[in-house]
Amino acid sequence: MSARFCRKLLLVAALASALPFSCAKKQEVIAQTASGKELTAADIDRDPLALLPAGAVGVLYLDAPKLFNSEFGTKVLNLSQQQMPLPPSAGFEPRRDLSKLYVATY
Repeated sequence: MSARFCRKLLLVAALASALPFSCAKKQEVIAQTASGKELTAADIDRDPLALLPAGAVGVLYLDAPKLFNSEFGTKVLNLSQQQMPLPPSAGFEPRRDLSKLYVATY
């Protein structure tokens, strides 16, 4: 065997022997932070910002009834219903069901 072939063979053997150590299988741990905690609608309404993930760059609050009663809000509502229609079986009517709207940017 040539010296060049031996070096390549040694390199392949070294990489193959390191492979099991570099890809060790570890059991995935998923933290159950909300396990056993039940929130009511009143709890959520008391602090809705707590539902947003941490690290927001900006947070926008909108009073939904005032928004939907404005000319701009009506256009936004119509556009959103055209682009993302919900079936009547969903039972969601933004004018009726939204009172506050929080939007966060990350």
